[in-house]
Amino acid sequence: VKIPYNVKEIKKYAFRNCNSLTSIRIPDYVTTIYENAFRNCKNLESVEIGSGITTIPATVFMNCEKLSAVLIPESVTSIDVTAFNNCPNVTIYGYKDSYAQQFAEENSINFAVIPEYEIGDVDLSGIVDIRDATLIQSYSVALKELSDYQLSLADVNGDGAVNVADATEIQRILV
Repeated sequence: VKIPYNVKEIKKYAFRNCNSLTSIRIPDYVTTIYENAFRNCKNLESVEIGSGITTIPATVFMNCEKLSAVLIPESVTSIDVTAFNNCPNVTIYGYKDSYAQQFAEENSINFAVIPEYEIGDVDLSGIVDIRDATLIQSYSVALKELSDYQLSLADVNGDGAVNVADATEIQRILV
C-alpha cells in the first residue's frame, strides 16, 4: 500500500480486516492514526510509522497476530496500552531511551534498538559503498522506494533533495 501525499489521517477501521495487507509504511506527512485502523489485519507482519505521528491509539493493531516488527519514531510520545493487544510476537523497534523503549519495557513487549547509521549508508549495511550510490540512482529514476529514514541518509550533500548529485558525492568520496 502506498499512502498518497494528500492523506494526513488514517481513519478508524480504514484497513480493518484487510487480510491482504502484509506490510505498511506510514509516511512522515501522515499526522494522525485513529483507533482500530489496522485491527484484525491477520497477515500484517511489519509497520514503519513516520515521524508525523505522535500518538498510537487504542486497539490500532489489535488481533494482528502475525505482526512481528513495528518501527516507532522518536516523535511518538504516547502509546495506548491496548495498541498491540493479541499481537503475541511483536517487537517494537525504536531509539535508545525513547518513549517506545519505555512503553515496551513497561508492557513486556520485545524491544530492539534501531542503530544509528552514517550519512550515505542508504542500504543500512553499516558501510558507505558503491551499493549506496546505486540505490540513490535507482531512487532518482523511480526504480526503488526509500523509507523516510533512508532518505535522510541519502541526502549526502545536505541540499534537502535526494538525487544523482548525492550518488555522485558518494562516488567522489570513495575514489
